Amino acid sequence: MNDFQLKICLLILLLFVIFVYSFGKPFSFVVLILLIFVTANYATAFFGSSWLAVSERTARKMIAVAGVKNKRVYDLGSGDGRIVIMAAAEASAAYGIEIEPLKWITSTIRIRARNIKNAKIYRDSFF
Repeated sequence: MNDFQLKICLLILLLFVIFVYSFGKPFSFVVLILLIFVTANYATAFFGSSWLAVSERTARKMIAVAGVKNKRVYDLGSGDGRIVIMAAAEASAAYGIEIEPLKWITSTIRIRARNIKNAKIYRDSFF
């Protein structure tokens, strides 16, 4: 276990202890939400699905260089879906593949909220 993983374990343990001692009090719900959020977001530190967001500027350059107009685009490890969403504006179809559940849900919600018909994120491994 590396230092980062140890810090995450300690944070989760601390939040759990605070939740247990505050159970029934008004702010216990907030502590529970924080506990769920931290656990879900940092679980990838233990399971190897790390992710770093590409800036919007870099994503636009990547799409321009790739020349995706009227083509199908696949983004392996699509994260929050920003490249799929941007590519869908020019491409005939844009697909993302994401294994991590929280990122898959986030990207799917982002696509549905924008009502993009030619984009979809699949929850799967590309191996």
